Amino acid sequence: MNINFSLDSKKEKKAIGTVENPLVQSNVPQILEVSPEHSGWRLDTWLSSVISPPISRSRAQKWLLSGSVWFLHQKNKTLQARKRVCAGEKYQIIPPPTKKEDLFQPTYVPFTVIYEDVHLAVVHKPAGISVHLGPNQKEPLPICMVNGFLDRWPQLPTDTIRPGVVHRLDRDTEGLLIVAKHKKAQIRLMSLFAHRKVHKEYLTWIHGTLHQDEGLFELPIKRHPIHRLQMRVDPLGRKAITKYKVLDVLTSSSESISQVQLFPITGRTHQLRVHLAYNGSPVIGDSTYGKNQRRNSLNSKHKPKITANFARLLEKEKLGLLLFAHRLSLIHPFTHTSLDLELPIPERFERIRNIFDSK
Repeated sequence: MNINFSLDSKKEKKAIGTVENPLVQSNVPQILEVSPEHSGWRLDTWLSSVISPPISRSRAQKWLLSGSVWFLHQKNKTLQARKRVCAGEKYQIIPPPTKKEDLFQPTYVPFTVIYEDVHLAVVHKPAGISVHLGPNQKEPLPICMVNGFLDRWPQLPTDTIRPGVVHRLDRDTEGLLIVAKHKKAQIRLMSLFAHRKVHKEYLTWIHGTLHQDEGLFELPIKRHPIHRLQMRVDPLGRKAITKYKVLDVLTSSSESISQVQLFPITGRTHQLRVHLAYNGSPVIGDSTYGKNQRRNSLNSKHKPKITANFARLLEKEKLGLLLFAHRLSLIHPFTHTSLDLELPIPERFERIRNIFDSK
């Protein structure tokens, strides 16, 4: 079953052809225009919603107080956080510089190197660790994969916001992650991802079943206008495509779960989890998108069927998010040889069968 919204073809082509520069610094100027849908919003609320990467409203207020935001060509005019923005207004933003010592703190992180050469490495990322610390993330210790990379490979260049990073996995997703070991490798690898030259496969267990054994989700995704750490399906969002194949279905008198193989064609934030949850079949263990649909505001009319007994068993067993990036393949950007890497399936992905049978 193919599910899709029609999208503007020019926007699609532009998005596909754009390669994000990994060397962009946090204090690069941005010029943003207020869209009609945001007209009447408070300036601090609008700013926190549209800036990329997203920031908290309190941080937006600090930027305004520091003079980091102004009307285009009117730099000396101080702006108040409570000001209401109007459609068509243009603002220039130069984020305050971040101290380098706050960004990078080499720290031991328990990951396994699956493949390594002078240009790149592929590691097994554990669940529960962010690839990098987000703009609003505060932790007692700088535990993230980037600081783990710097601990393992101190020679990684730090004149980039995210050393070594060419793609991401969600914090609670386990699996294969590529690391670039120098700038040229980072640029070439990011280009491969942008042009869909890296084949990725995920394994998951979901609540419920899918409509067909094989199919395609083509559902645009956009950041939630209020819950800024969440994404949702939105006709005005960016193109997002996921292929799927059902591998197994377990059924009882009251509910079902399915083992599914996922093939992301695009790489939007939370794409796989949002597509599945929108369909009413969220990933087992997804605390963000797997619960009450009104709470996570997915725009979905489908609500997952999860019995209280099974929910209690899952909570007791603490399996975590059952989403696993188990395979990736690409042509090496320097040697031009084929890399095809695969991880063994974690024990918890098999244990779910016994848990479901025992409920």
